[in-house]
Amino acid sequence: MEHNIINHINDLLHHHDCVVVSGFGAFILNEKSAFIDQSGNITPPSKSVSFNSSIVQNDGLLANHIAEKENISYEEACLKIAHFSKKIIFKLKNNEKIILDSLGKFTFNSGKIIFQPNQKY
Repeated sequence: MEHNIINHINDLLHHHDCVVVSGFGAFILNEKSAFIDQSGNITPPSKSVSFNSSIVQNDGLLANHIAEKENISYEEACLKIAHFSKKIIFKLKNNEKIILDSLGKFTFNSGKIIFQPNQKY
């Protein structure tokens, strides 16, 4: 899998609530406030990542980031993202599990992309 793109997604999630991978979907960062449970234990604030396969329109954030960091054109960055997306979708449709490092695991079931976030995000 293209680890550079995964690294770029992770980098962007540190500063943005949503990163769209055009043609594939969007990673959305959800912040949870600190809370005290019934036993009086304090749980610190945390973040979790979710995925929405309906958001596929390029918003330019990821492509601009890749272009800047890899010193390539915006168009080349868009092509890299398109290749990445097609590769993942192809593998998922062929019943392969996809694990994207710190983000989580993807599977394909009944025509839908299923995402299981990595709990350690």
